[in-house]
Amino acid sequence: MAVAHLGLVRLTNMTTLRLIALFLFATLTAHAASQKVYEVVLKDVSGTGLLLELAFYRNPPSPKIVDKMLRDSLEQAVSIDGTRDILAMAFLGEDVLTDTQYSGELVYRASQRKIMTGDESRGVKTTVTDTGGKYSLQVSEDKTVGGIKPERKWLTLSLIYSREPPLQEAYDAMLLEIEKMTHSGVDINDYVKIGDKNIKTSQGQMKDPSGGFVFMTFDAASRKVYRKNILLKTIQ
Repeated sequence: MAVAHLGLVRLTNMTTLRLIALFLFATLTAHAASQKVYEVVLKDVSGTGLLLELAFYRNPPSPKIVDKMLRDSLEQAVSIDGTRDILAMAFLGEDVLTDTQYSGELVYRASQRKIMTGDESRGVKTTVTDTGGKYSLQVSEDKTVGGIKPERKWLTLSLIYSREPPLQEAYDAMLLEIEKMTHSGVDINDYVKIGDKNIKTSQGQMKDPSGGFVFMTFDAASRKVYRKNILLKTIQ
């Protein structure tokens, strides 16, 4: 009898443990299912139009998929109300996705009934040319957003290498390209990027071992070239 009793207790305890394990598994599964992976929110921004936010709560998918999700979401928003301008952006939590995580914001202009990139909406003209050397040169003619006075224009140069070049070589090439462009009479921002010239999201900025990125600026008024506020050269 004692053996039978112990066996019954043992069986009961095992059954209880199984039930507890099943309950915990069901609870954890339900909790996991409630966690947001991403969401799309359309906000009314007083006086400026609508803001569409595609927000991810864990690592976002590939840039190609993010771009498609953002465009599809914007197209759906436009189909509901195409009478107002809409700015569409992608986030990871509260941070805007980087240039290598998606191709950038999209804009819907109600007056034109057209979806365009952020650069297109600002009238930014961009060209990419093969220099015949180790990099391709991307030149963007940028300007302040319409309505901002006084209007300011500047050039953004990006030297796009397929492989990371030696540091000094990169700086020498940047300075050479700036000197070619000073005739424009506007300020110049100059970067080095590593990636495929044909795939925007593959192009990451080259880092400087001393800190920050490989970057230069040209001040048109003084004709001086700087890096981190350090004067590199005055162009005559």
